[in-house]
Amino acid sequence: MSVHNGKLAVEKAALSTPQIHIYTKLTNGNKVVFRIADNGTGIPEKLQKQLFEPFFTTKPVGKGTGLGLSINYQIITQKHQ
Repeated sequence: MSVHNGKLAVEKAALSTPQIHIYTKLTNGNKVVFRIADNGTGIPEKLQKQLFEPFFTTKPVGKGTGLGLSINYQIITQKHQ
């Protein structure tokens, strides 16, 4: 087995394990770039427009508040501009 094939095997195994990667980068000395990536199945386009709305959730009633992304958006845009 070559190193390349071994690397591919490790990458394929990683894809089967749910993961979230969060990257931050300081640019121009006073700005921060946030990048968030995961290996999930994706979000249908019709739901993407609602993601940051308060109380939006795809979970059944009683299983979540739907405030997570809304709060994050508010913190980043209003508190940190």
